[in-house]
Amino acid sequence: MKRIVMVFLFSSMILFSAFGGSGLAVETLYRSKRGTVRSYLGTSDYQGTELELLLTSRTVVDDLYVFNFFGGFTKALSYTSNGSDIDVSSVPLGWFYGAGNAIQVPFTDGSAAEVSVGYDSAYLQYNGDESRVDHLRIGLRFIQTSFDGLQFSLGLEYSKPLWGRVSADTGIVKYRYTGSAFAVLVGIGYQSW
Repeated sequence: MKRIVMVFLFSSMILFSAFGGSGLAVETLYRSKRGTVRSYLGTSDYQGTELELLLTSRTVVDDLYVFNFFGGFTKALSYTSNGSDIDVSSVPLGWFYGAGNAIQVPFTDGSAAEVSVGYDSAYLQYNGDESRVDHLRIGLRFIQTSFDGLQFSLGLEYSKPLWGRVSADTGIVKYRYTGSAFAVLVGIGYQSW
């Protein structure tokens, strides 16, 4: 089922981007995160860093409102739980998908600032367990568009994990998060006219 969702998401991104006023963007994010996670198993503090590849399909309405849906992959670079470093070298790529909207404020010809709010669901399969964490994402981007339609973006993103669960052979464990993550993003895209 998840593979069907991913195929549909990425196919839709390409199809919607073919329409006027739409585009595709690819961004790389370097994220630092920290917080506390609670379940009936106990409480643990965490912190870490990760790299994310974000693919976004954008539809711009009246040069002001932007609807986007997105997906991508994450790779953990470091992780610490309750003060102990965890080796993440064997942890595979995680994947996510979501949707959001944004307000775009144009400055001069081709440059704009964008404030975005989105919601995503992130998945990771590791050692036979599957985890899912939902996030609220708030971003601030500065976008420069060339006359050929190429867009370059630079910005910051704040994300907050809302809830999560891990499905294992022994059952499902639900988690509550208090924490946040900050990311620096850089990207390139194409906007059709």
